[in-house]
Amino acid sequence: MTKSIAILCALLCLIVSASAQNRGNIHGKIIDSANHEPMDFATVAAVNPKDSSLISYTLTTKGGAFALHNLPAGKPLKLVVSFVSYQNYREEFMLDKGETHDFGSIKLSSKIASLSEVKITADAPPVMAKKDTIEFNAEAFKTPPNAVVEELLRRLPGVEVDMDGNITYNGKTVNKLMVNGKRFFANDPRIASKNLDAALIAKVQVYDDREDDPDHLIPDSKVNKIINLKLKAAIKKSTFGKLHGGAGTRDRWDAGLLYNQMRDTLQASLILVGNNLNRTGFNSNDLGTMGGFNRSNGSNGGYNTGIATGGRNPSGIQTVASGGLNLNNDYGKKLKVNLLYYYSYTKDENNSSQFNQQLFSDTTLFGRNSYTRNNVTNNHNISGLVEWNPDTTTKIRYQPKVTFTNSNGGSHSNSFTYNNFVPQINQSDNTSSNANNNFQFQHTLSYYHQKGKDGPSLNINHSLSVNPGSGQSYNTNLITSYTSALPSANLYRLSDDANESSSGNLSVNYRYPFNKKFTGTVNANANYSYSHGRNFIYDEDLKTGQYTIYIDSLSRNMIRRQMTETLHPELQYQVTKKTRLTAGLDVQLMQTYNIFHRNLPDLNRHDVFLMPSFSMYTGNFSFDYNTYVRQPDINSLMPDTLVYNQLSSSAGNPDLKPTRTHSFYASYYASNSDKNINYNIYGNLSIDENSISSQRVITAQGASFTRPINRNGAYYAYAGVAFSKGFKKINKWQVRYSPRIFFNYQRSFFQVNNKEGFTLTYAAQFYQQCYLNYDNKFDLNPSINISPRITTYQDVDYPRVNYVSRGFSLPLNVRGVKHWVFEANYDYTYNPLATQGFQRTMNIVNIAVTRLFQFRDRGEIKLSCYDLFDQNVSSYRYATGNITADVQSLVLKRYFLLTYAYRFTKTITKK
Repeated sequence: MTKSIAILCALLCLIVSASAQNRGNIHGKIIDSANHEPMDFATVAAVNPKDSSLISYTLTTKGGAFALHNLPAGKPLKLVVSFVSYQNYREEFMLDKGETHDFGSIKLSSKIASLSEVKITADAPPVMAKKDTIEFNAEAFKTPPNAVVEELLRRLPGVEVDMDGNITYNGKTVNKLMVNGKRFFANDPRIASKNLDAALIAKVQVYDDREDDPDHLIPDSKVNKIINLKLKAAIKKSTFGKLHGGAGTRDRWDAGLLYNQMRDTLQASLILVGNNLNRTGFNSNDLGTMGGFNRSNGSNGGYNTGIATGGRNPSGIQTVASGGLNLNNDYGKKLKVNLLYYYSYTKDENNSSQFNQQLFSDTTLFGRNSYTRNNVTNNHNISGLVEWNPDTTTKIRYQPKVTFTNSNGGSHSNSFTYNNFVPQINQSDNTSSNANNNFQFQHTLSYYHQKGKDGPSLNINHSLSVNPGSGQSYNTNLITSYTSALPSANLYRLSDDANESSSGNLSVNYRYPFNKKFTGTVNANANYSYSHGRNFIYDEDLKTGQYTIYIDSLSRNMIRRQMTETLHPELQYQVTKKTRLTAGLDVQLMQTYNIFHRNLPDLNRHDVFLMPSFSMYTGNFSFDYNTYVRQPDINSLMPDTLVYNQLSSSAGNPDLKPTRTHSFYASYYASNSDKNINYNIYGNLSIDENSISSQRVITAQGASFTRPINRNGAYYAYAGVAFSKGFKKINKWQVRYSPRIFFNYQRSFFQVNNKEGFTLTYAAQFYQQCYLNYDNKFDLNPSINISPRITTYQDVDYPRVNYVSRGFSLPLNVRGVKHWVFEANYDYTYNPLATQGFQRTMNIVNIAVTRLFQFRDRGEIKLSCYDLFDQNVSSYRYATGNITADVQSLVLKRYFLLTYAYRFTKTITKK
């Protein structure tokens, strides 16, 4: 089946290539009409003269030259040339098959009279470059009636939107989506892209995200993007949003509301969400594109990166009820204020089964485990942002955040152990219940000032975080032993926890340009952190039923204080306009104070670290070398042995050394707006000195003892290639092809029963995706994923573990019949090494039929079916050390859902 999809993608590409033969090219040069100087970065676009829709565009290179390739031949075309503060140039033309037309030198004239400006605005170019911003005219990109912003973005050159609603521009992540320059629910792009009406949008602006990089120290190839949606100028006030509600089989339900009001400088938005469909908020599974449904199975359900609404839920069933209010207001042009409140209620239900194999010299230890868990979490989140720009050279930003969280739940697990010689060794039955409360306050304050355009700059940053919390858990552990070497026991325990952590940081960065080539930077950083963890353990008094028997040997009451002072001098040399070298050295002083209880000796350390760094950026290529140090956590250093029960014990190691990591990273990024191609080649190698791993001793009865140790020889490497090609519009077809390849390799140390070695893990992912759209009536988006994985061992004789998981997805959207929308999606996955009793193949078919009605098709009634053949599972295999494990978990199963949704928009235009 996978081969069939690969053939389909190849045929589609061949069709596109064949159609591309009936094409032509143009080239020329753009100059200033007054002084005849060439004009760099002018926008040159080829459009359809009938509706001004964009066919292709490019920016002039150094010297004012431009070229557009693979334009349709035998059809009327219009050339539109634009540059800020200049009159637009337009000329209609037609190409013969295979022709390359030379426009020669095209002269642009400065805008003189306001009348000319009005005339130009009435026929705005489809795309324009304004300094570092690319601006698309929304009118040039036709969308279906009642479309949302996501559908508009899909039609913009260089913009891609994946199945989860994540947005990229020329291969770079879009991590913020603004509305009229204002934050929209913590800048989660998917909330705006999936719920705003495309008809409200006048311009789509794309620019670099330099909010945390005012000195432009990060190279262009590494900077993420921001998209700003500019509403139509005629709109003075607007109210828009959507609401929906639905119910289905297996007690499934879904409801939500998004309400927005804009009043001049004030922007207010309200979100209410509730469902038990593993949908955690307004994301890829939000209120829904008209006719949409949840395409993700339980193993990769969507999540919301901007707002804490429950997080990714890889297995189990999650019920969500949440709501939030987002306020933005501008006080003049210098002060912006944002306030966000969000509440979420999540209920998680999970159960899983696991089969383990541990290999020894002549014995294989087997374990079968089952696990169930239920948990309820309430979260209140209040955050704000104040941005003040008193002048063009100064920027002050303050961001406070307060979070209240409480959770309670319970779990039950059962495990059964045997080996290849003994059919029964032991059985463990564990039940627990817990309740936790946490509070967090944090804030950040930043001050930035630059003297002149290219003068020295001062950047001061401060952060503070305070996090107290407490919790209690009750545990019942019943261990039944079937061998005389291990006694049976019943344990009834209470764990009373309290923890408090706080940290403060102050950073001062001064950057001074000695000349146009050399720049010096000095960064001074001071950090203080405090953590206090208390865990008191009590056994139940069987006579009274009260948990009053204090177990000192298992209890902990530990404090860590750490002060870190870092001085980072750095020199930067601008070799050429496109090449930059940077070298730095961190001198870090670290004082760590570890205080243990039970009269254990304190462990204090005073370390000095020298950590060099180097980077080189030349054009689209970048290389970075960095070093950093991690101290062992205080639990690993505790000089004591803890015996939890007959099957589990551990000890700390006060002789552990800090881990130093050397990281090498290289990447090459390139894009071509004319050919609509972008690609990124990247790789990383991380080498650890004194990495921390576990020394384990496992008895024949399955009892384990662990102790952390330092070892050298661990490293991790990865490399990848991402490519995307958008083809010129062929008749009414829009086509994009996006293959990706990713490799990683990890070498990690392990020691079991005095036998030590390295686990070597090789993994790869081969992914390709096609996007096809025909006249906004037909969407097809097939994708293939092949992921081989190999685990081998060095210095020990353990069998290697190999497997190749594979899958494909075939989503389809049809709008060809008026007022009707049909969607279907077929997901196939195969896990070849799932052991007996674990499902290897999964076929997920989702379908939805939607009837649009009411004024301008604002309403919809949708009947959808998730997992038509009831095959959804979550299963995987992994290997680590001498252990191989197969895991299978509860996931959302087949259901039918009937939903009503309505999207509303009301605008008051200027008179």
